[in-house]
Order: sequence, then C-alpha cells, then structure tokens
Amino acid sequence: LEREIIRQTTSDGVSREASSWYHQFVTHFFDLVERVAARAGEPMSKGYLDRLEKMKTYLSAITIHCDVIRYGDCDDGWAVFFEGDMDEWKTHIFGPASTRPAFEHGYFPQAEHVAVHVENSFCFIRGGDFGMGGAGFSSHAHDDFFSPIVFLSVLPVVVDPGTFVYNGDADARRKYRGETAHNGLVVGEESNAIQRMNFGWKRVRPKAHLAEIIVTDDPAFPAPVLTTFGRCGEWKSVLRYVALAKEMLMVYDKFDDTENNPPAEWRFHLHPQWKHAITLPSGTQGFTNERGNRLLCVFYGEFDTANVEEYDFSPSYRVEQKASLVHLTVSA
Repeated sequence: LEREIIRQTTSDGVSREASSWYHQFVTHFFDLVERVAARAGEPMSKGYLDRLEKMKTYLSAITIHCDVIRYGDCDDGWAVFFEGDMDEWKTHIFGPASTRPAFEHGYFPQAEHVAVHVENSFCFIRGGDFGMGGAGFSSHAHDDFFSPIVFLSVLPVVVDPGTFVYNGDADARRKYRGETAHNGLVVGEESNAIQRMNFGWKRVRPKAHLAEIIVTDDPAFPAPVLTTFGRCGEWKSVLRYVALAKEMLMVYDKFDDTENNPPAEWRFHLHPQWKHAITLPSGTQGFTNERGNRLLCVFYGEFDTANVEEYDFSPSYRVEQKASLVHLTVSA
C-alpha cells in the first residue's frame, strides 16, 4: 500500500486510471487504511499521508453538489457507503482520519487536469496521459482529451455521457468510450485510439499537454474569468482555449497550420434537462429546461454543418435516457 499509493497517482494526487469514480473509489479505500492503521497504533508513513491528502484535495475539486463529476469509467462503485454524514460514520466505525483536503479546486499541473470553480460555475478538463499503463492497458480511460465538463450558474450544461455497461454488450461499451461520445475535437477521419474489449486500449493517443490556468479580473465581466489552453499530442497545430465566466463558456480552437486542410468535428453533449427550443437565423441554437432557464449555443466560424442531434446519456449503470448534442463539422 505504501508503494502503490505513490505508483498509481501523480505527485499532485490524481489517480492514473483517468476515471473520476475510480479516483473516489481508491481514495476511500486508502482513507479506511489510514484510519484503521492509526487505531491499531501502526500509522502509515508521512509519504502515504501526504499523498492521501492530495488525493482528497483532487476528490474535493471534482465533487459538485456532493456528487463526483463523471469522466472515464463510472460504475457507481463505493468502498463503503452510509446514508448521512459519511465522515462521521467512518470515524465512528474505523476511527478518525488526520488527512483533509487542502483546498476545493484548482489546477493539477503534474496530472495536467483543471477543475476550477468561478462563483457558481465550474469547468473540468483533462490532458496528461491517456490512462494508466498506456497501450495495452488504460483499462478505465475514455477517449476524452480536452473534453470540457461544465456547470453554469449551478446547472449542469456540458456533460460526459457516462459508461452504461462493462460486459455483455460490446457495441454499447464501445459507443460510450469512443471519441464521438465526448466533448473534444476530432481532426481528420477519427481518433487514433483503438479499444480493446471490454477493458483497456490496444492503442492510445499520445499525451495531451494542458497549460496553466489564468484567472483574469477583467472589468468588462461581472466576475473573474478562467482561461486554460493546451494541445493534443497528435494535432500539434491546434491550440484549444477554454474560458469560463459566471454564466458563459467559450471554447476556441485555433488552427496554426492550414496548408493540409483536414476535416474536423466538434461535439458538445448537453445535460438531458436541456430541450431544444429554437434555431435562430444566425444559426444560434436555443435550449430551455423545465424551470425556464435558457441556454444559447452561438457558433463563430465557417462550419459546413451545425446540427442539434440526439444521443444516449447514462446517469448510472445500465440506465440510458435521450439528450441533445450540438454537432459541428468542417470539410477543411
């Protein structure tokens, strides 16, 4: 355990599995170990406790409204679950923990992940390694580099479609893990990653590099603005910027090399609460929810198509519901 907590996480505490639920899963197990070891009078080492505290910090960063955001494999698994105050239950049964999250959100430079709150809005993006072990492994990773997950004014807006199944349905397993099920950019015909059924990847995409985050207090905006940017390993001529303000998300992809003119596709999967309401003459797509909130998707660029389509959203294991996605394409 002393060895594996270091080996299986980055130095800023992020699980190498590239899965939010597995990060929660192993963090809770390591937490139980800390409690029981201390109660037995044989506490874990300082290195173990320091890394566990960083794991808890990252877990806090990716938790919204008491729920972990979903990226990578999500199977609703828990190390232990009690109704009510989980920490109070664990303290009562296993003993107290000395480790606590250091802060609630931020930039994790070793993992190359961003999980930042701007007032009541939130944005998560991951770069870094595709998954733990690389090609032939990466069991719980999805093809989701630079795929933002976004809440605006508390409301989930751009989401990860989920996992749905592990075994027994190869088509569904493939559908939820592939690049078309995420909010990234595809340049050329398709992603180079090749899935291995039912876990792992025969071939993975090269490491994606995510630059530091910048928070700008611009008087033109009513709140601070988060900006982050980075490049995928195989599309080095494309620089993706993501900016988050109080009620606005902006995704901007800059193509430095236009000589080769490859085709490109964008997909943004919306939370099921958003129902398509209107297409404006400008091409702007409007959505509403049952509470009367409005969402506008505005497109800048010479897109060949800009359509609202249907996709399957999986909020938990073996559960699917219909939702809307925005799909943009250019032939060159």
